[in-house]
Amino acid sequence: MRIILASSEVVPYSKTGGLADVAGALPKALSRIGCDAAVITPKYTGMGKRHGDVVSHETGELLFSDLRVPFADGVRYAAVWRDYLDGVPVYFIDNAEYFGHGYIYGSGNFDVERFAFFSRAVLELCKRIGGPPDILHCNDWQTGLIPAYLASAYAGDPFYWRTATFFTIHNLAYQGHFDPNLLPKFGFGWDSYQYGMEFHGSASAMKAGLYYSTAISTVSPKYAEEIQTPEFGNKLDGLLRWRRGDLIGILNGVDYHEWNPETDKYLAANYSINDFSGKYFCKKALLENYHLPVDLDKPVVAIVSRLTVQKGIELIAQAIWKILDTGAYFVILGSGGELREFLSARERYTAAAGWSLFRL
Repeated sequence: MRIILASSEVVPYSKTGGLADVAGALPKALSRIGCDAAVITPKYTGMGKRHGDVVSHETGELLFSDLRVPFADGVRYAAVWRDYLDGVPVYFIDNAEYFGHGYIYGSGNFDVERFAFFSRAVLELCKRIGGPPDILHCNDWQTGLIPAYLASAYAGDPFYWRTATFFTIHNLAYQGHFDPNLLPKFGFGWDSYQYGMEFHGSASAMKAGLYYSTAISTVSPKYAEEIQTPEFGNKLDGLLRWRRGDLIGILNGVDYHEWNPETDKYLAANYSINDFSGKYFCKKALLENYHLPVDLDKPVVAIVSRLTVQKGIELIAQAIWKILDTGAYFVILGSGGELREFLSARERYTAAAGWSLFRL
């Protein structure tokens, strides 16, 4: 089975969050069970590290520089690079107009235009890198227009007659809203807007993915249930209930080759299920690194997360006083705006009391 995964970020090449981890690990797992897997992602340039965004410029070899992409009432061109992840080919769409601005994600209509171009480029690139995919795996709003293009501009293309689309929701809160007047520029008719993209007067790339894809998944069975409710559905719960027969929750897995304490080169010491002694040195190194008193009998609460309500960080903020009052250590590494409670706690507790906050 030929499966092509399209994603706006892929570890180890680009990352802002968990989507990149999945996009980097899942194709390797699919390849190990016999699938013909490949990945397509943008080639971001003009940046190294910015506000938590991580981008590597090591993107392999240049394959060709003449990928023709029908877009914006004309034709745009892109170069294509290729690298390999454990034998899985990773293709990079290189276009400075859209991906050379020094960031992975921006905002507003131009951000949607960037990924509309990427979506169209994915469909053109597939024709030049092998046979038709059995499954095009799309991820979040940045690739939500791919199923919409297949249902419209590519509906009569025999190359895609047998291709199914699988759309994964990693974060329903980000929906790729844009001005409907841009639809003709992106190559869509108004019928596409009326049925599959209209969102309270604007257009939504997330809705397009949910409406036009063959099947839908999300990151856990529980989340699949929650997003069908008004409380967690971000105003798309009605559409998700309508498509509940095609919606499945699959719990995100872990790449055990990457996240293995027995072999992880970034740990102060390695350890395994048969020998836990290395954890002593890891804890000691963590406390020393963040200038906390080395008391190995005290528990350490460590969090690596975006500091947003969606991640449940407000629950930690409410509990932080009780945690610190027990004498436990508390270390947070994250980015985001929900810092008030944590900063207040830092003012009350000195480093000697076991408190440290580092913001990306």
